Amino acid sequence: MARLAAGVEVGQVRQEALGFPAWALVHDPANGHHALAVVTEIERLTRLSTSKPGSAREGFDELATRLGGTVPHFLPTYCEQVGRIFLEQGNRTHAASYFGKARDAERTFGLEIDEERLRAVFLEFALGGALTVKALRQYVRGLGTRLDPLTAWQQFRRLCAERSAAGMAPYAECAGDARALIRAAGLDQREQTRVLLGELLFSPAIGRAPATVWTSWRAR
Repeated sequence: MARLAAGVEVGQVRQEALGFPAWALVHDPANGHHALAVVTEIERLTRLSTSKPGSAREGFDELATRLGGTVPHFLPTYCEQVGRIFLEQGNRTHAASYFGKARDAERTFGLEIDEERLRAVFLEFALGGALTVKALRQYVRGLGTRLDPLTAWQQFRRLCAERSAAGMAPYAECAGDARALIRAAGLDQREQTRVLLGELLFSPAIGRAPATVWTSWRAR
């Protein structure tokens, strides 16, 4: 038998966070029946959302209330999944709303946060156009409260680099947020700023960065 030629790399795909109900079944199989119990209703509401998004949203909210009363730790991934449903239909407003509900559930119930998964979700919704700058900045502030200063800065840098590599321009307050995290970590401002800029300058969207990004960094 002839030896097959070596494979040729043809592209890359971005890893996405585990959604609902898969996350529930993997991380809490003992309570997985609560997640499976709403799958049929989610499918029905998904079909309804194409013609009656308002009615579908009411139904999704009722399911959220049900899950919140029994398995509140399922709420973030549930709300994110609902957000994806609306995102696939081009309804960015509802998608952003459910992304916010997922984060509200984390805060309300004091849930443990998987930073790697959360960053992946932020990037996913950002690329879909359903992540506001307000939500992004809330995430950045949360890094400073959940993580040690050095790790918070590293996570911020990674998110900025991933956003830029995916074609998103740095957001207007990027420089200010970077300075605050660098200061908190006790690192050299000039050195760390050069590192971050080095990761951003060759991204495809750098030319669309708001002028305030450059004026803020130039002033330092």
